[in-house]
Amino acid sequence: MKQTKRVVSIVAVLAILVLSFCSCSSQDAAPPGVRPEFKEAVDSYEGFFDEYCSFMERYTKSENPLGMMNEYLNFLSRCQTMLQKFYAIANTDMNEAETLYYQRAYERIMRKISGYVS
Repeated sequence: MKQTKRVVSIVAVLAILVLSFCSCSSQDAAPPGVRPEFKEAVDSYEGFFDEYCSFMERYTKSENPLGMMNEYLNFLSRCQTMLQKFYAIANTDMNEAETLYYQRAYERIMRKISGYVS
């Protein structure tokens, strides 16, 4: 059972990482030089991973991890939709402020999900 949890956990994180290269859930105004739509996309991306980490926290404590498979599959579907939205913005030329905003969010995401990779 513990081995199954570990395998599913690793597969889950790897699937999301393979789908993306990117990444604060804040309602604040965009920093100077960052387009509001770019900020919204990055914030949505990071918010998704916040939810994912909450799910993984519940998953690691669950007595029935296979019973959480539908929720996990929902995450994969939502991830694909969210990534399409993000890439529509990210595929435009990023200025220096946007690149920095993106990099900081990406670093936060990597720190958050690193706890779920063994």
